[in-house]
Amino acid sequence: MKRKSILLVLCIGMILTSCESKISLNSTDVKNEKNQKNTTMENPDKGYNLPIDEDKKKEAVNDCEEIMGIIRDIYSEYNGIQEADQNTAEQMMNRMKEIIKQNGNPVIGSDHYSVMDNYQKMEQFLKSAEQEEKGSVILYEADTDGGITRKEYSYDGKEMSVMSAKMIWSEDTEPVLTYISLSKIKEWAYTENGNFCYELCVPEPPEVTEIVDGSCIIRVKPLSEECREYSKKYVSTFGYQGNNLLCSNWNAEDMQGLDYNGLYEYFKEKCQEAFGKVECGSFGADMKVNLENDGPFTILWDSDWW
Repeated sequence: MKRKSILLVLCIGMILTSCESKISLNSTDVKNEKNQKNTTMENPDKGYNLPIDEDKKKEAVNDCEEIMGIIRDIYSEYNGIQEADQNTAEQMMNRMKEIIKQNGNPVIGSDHYSVMDNYQKMEQFLKSAEQEEKGSVILYEADTDGGITRKEYSYDGKEMSVMSAKMIWSEDTEPVLTYISLSKIKEWAYTENGNFCYELCVPEPPEVTEIVDGSCIIRVKPLSEECREYSKKYVSTFGYQGNNLLCSNWNAEDMQGLDYNGLYEYFKEKCQEAFGKVECGSFGADMKVNLENDGPFTILWDSDWW
């Protein structure tokens, strides 16, 4: 009897302890829920991953499927071949552009030097937006993977946004939507030279651990053939990222402002592509290199200003 009484007391104690723990957890949950609500209220619309109107989403998907339908034969002709050869992929992409542009919308290729067909519509939209006139325009991009990207830019008189949808081909040559998103454009400009430059709203620290680059640039006014050739020959070699060679004022007598670190990294990469193993260190620092001559020649590059 005494043993039963002890067990009964233990059971009652366990029940009471469980009740207290449950009450404590519920109280914490309520506090957390309140904190989450307050956080949500304190962090309004961040401008990305915005909800999309179902009708607008359906319209975008239908448009993409229609475009994919009219370029299906071209993709089938190149399917598998374009993956092994960049020139073949660009040839396929350009043929797709010729078909897509017939709907009257602006269309561009995914390569850097692609000419925008029907650019007048894009330019008119941007110039109207500069005058704070409401409007929208749809830009199609033919990709070297055989798919397309549809971007619908809208301006409501105050803010600009873009709804992007990407569609590719399945293994059965059926169109598949990979993503659709709506984002606000933080700032934008249409330059005199015909470049549409803008910055998307993107996640920022501490929400993400790495910086997300939301900057974009689209060439609207086509470059002349001569300018494209010069750009491919001289500009694309170094580009604008990682160095300031093409975006700073300098001459042979004054090179102090150049970022040699970026140029050094570029030269190192090109040497690795050409010769394989390349010994290197930090630019401008003293370093010891063990050199073993097992090839036909050795290149020694030395210069006072380098």
